[in-house]
Formats: sequence, structure tokens, C-alpha cells
Amino acid sequence: MNLKETILIVDDTLTNIDILVKLLEKYDIVVATSGEEALSILEDDEHIDLILLDIMMPVMDGFEVCKTLKKNNKYKNIPVIFLTAKFDDASIQEGFEIGAVDYIIKPFRPIELLSRIKTHLKIIRHEKKIIEYNKNIAIAELIHNIAHQWRQPLSVISTASSAIVLQKELNMLEDKELFEFCNKITNNTQHLSKIIDNIATILEDTNESTQIDLDTIFERNHVLFFGDSSQNNIEVNINIEKAISINGNRNKFIQIMLAIITNSKEHFTQIKSDEKVITIEAIRNVDVCTLSIYDNAGGIPVDVIDRIFEPYFTTKHKSQGKGLGLYLVKKVVEELFEGSIAISNIEFIHNNKKQKGAQVEISIPLI
Repeated sequence: MNLKETILIVDDTLTNIDILVKLLEKYDIVVATSGEEALSILEDDEHIDLILLDIMMPVMDGFEVCKTLKKNNKYKNIPVIFLTAKFDDASIQEGFEIGAVDYIIKPFRPIELLSRIKTHLKIIRHEKKIIEYNKNIAIAELIHNIAHQWRQPLSVISTASSAIVLQKELNMLEDKELFEFCNKITNNTQHLSKIIDNIATILEDTNESTQIDLDTIFERNHVLFFGDSSQNNIEVNINIEKAISINGNRNKFIQIMLAIITNSKEHFTQIKSDEKVITIEAIRNVDVCTLSIYDNAGGIPVDVIDRIFEPYFTTKHKSQGKGLGLYLVKKVVEELFEGSIAISNIEFIHNNKKQKGAQVEISIPLI
């Protein structure tokens, strides 16, 4: 199995390319002699871990290549190191401002170049581990959520079928009762089928962006998000302005909503309260949608709230599992939806009573 990382070298001077290929022999190397060729290589789904990019090239210079990369969700996260003879302050500043992770001036010292490349690849490996870690937890919590939601309908189906058999054996089964039992089985089977369809959809690994109507998303996925909220004694209030649409990956949006809502429901298990409330609100603010999800579960301790988006961080007790950290949620909101996310403790009035809880506020550009 080939575990080498792949570096794309983009330079229009063959002598420079030859030097770099020999120097970076421990890595897999892909070469482009122009900005256009580099973009074509990436478009052909060539896996690239890092890009060494010259600036002074004809037709399409390195700055333009980098700007194009950072506008595309497909390869915006590939680290770019400018390797160039341009050493003026304005160029260096522009290089970092448009998204480069490093800027190395030619002629370079081989040991310095190798060290910087090694450092940035190490950062990428660590970030991939964090993302995989959070994905695994997300799947585990999703399965736990499914199991919880399936218990009641499965119980109804089992009870109804057992009642049919028992009353038939006792010769007490009447047509009216038979139809009632069959209706219960049919309705709960359809309920389970809907959950399966929702789960199958959000587990699809796709980067496709589409128009997302918020009202429709919460209506169609209510069971997935909240399960049987009456059984859980959770009051759910959804207040979304009509016709609010955002652009992005529908599955990822459902996943981050599920993560946030699941965290709220988990916090309810740590408190004693006869009144549990989760509220979701969405409003327009000029060209931005502000989506708020808040509860009355008491809020987040002040000594940890500033760490809530750190990788691996969780407020859950060990006995409850590691929990889904909000690191991955923040990453998806910022990178795939070009939005922002913040969390705070709030107080609000509900049923004429003062409530305390946590609020997650997400801002996403409108279509």
C-alpha cells in the first residue's frame, strides 16, 4: 500500500522542476508547467496533498491560480506554498491574504524547504485524523439515534402482531380489531421506512451543492431530528420565515443540524426538569440567514464554553461516550457553507417562566 503523500509542483522553468523532483524524492510528485495545466490536473481528480506554486508564470500567474483554487470547495483545502523569486513585501502579503499557508523565496535552502513541507503535511495528517474521528462519532451517534427512534414503533408492531395471534388462538379475533391491528402495523412500518430513507440519504458521501429550503428540511426530517418528542417530553418549536433558501450540500446540512440537536437532547439527560424545550428559528438579515437553535437545558459551564469548538473536546461524562464535538460542525459551516457559527448561554421567557439554556447561532449567506 502506497502511503506516500503527493505534491504538485507548478513551475514554468524545467530546471527548477528537476531540482525539486530530486529533492522531494520521498514523495510522489506531479508536475505542471503552467497554471492552466495545474487546474486541469486537479479537475481530473488527481489526489494532491500539497502544492508548490511559482508566481511568475505566463498567461496565468501563481496568484491567479491560488485564487481560483480557494474559490472551489473541491480543492480549497489543499495547502499552497508559494515558491518564488518575488521577495517584495507586497507580494508576500498578497500571497498569505489569498490563502497560501507559506511563502518561500528562491533561491531557497533545501533543508528549510523540506522542513516547511514536512510541517504542513503533518498538520494536514493531523487534521484528517480529527475529521475522521468526528465522522466516526457522528455515525455512532446516528446509529444510537436510530435505535432510540425505532423502539416505540417496533414495540407497537410486536404488540399488535402478538395480539392478533393470541386473539386468533382464543377465537376472539373480530374483523374490526383485526383491521385496527393491521393499520397500526402498517402505519408504524411506514414510519420506520421513512426513517430508513432519511438515514440512507444523509449517509451518501457527495459534495454536490443544491438549493436548501429550510422550512422543507425541518419538516421532512422532523422524525430524524427529534424522534418521538412527545415520548421524550420535549417541546419542539420551529419558527422559520417562509421561503428562506441557502446554497450548499443538503446532506451535510442535515448532519450538522442533527449533531446540534442531539447535543441539546443529551444535555436534557443531565438535568431534572418537567419542561424541556428546543426552539429553532430562522430569519433574514439582509443577504444572510441567521439560524438559531436553543434549549432550556441550563446552558454550558462558563469555564468550558470557550473550548466548545476545539477538536476532541466534549462536555459529556465518560460514561456517556465521547460525544460528537462541534469542531466538525464548525468546519462544515465555514468551509462548505461559507458561514459562521457561535455558541452562547442565554436567558429567555417561555410560558411566563424564565429559562436558561445554550444557543447555537449560524449565519449563512442567502441565495
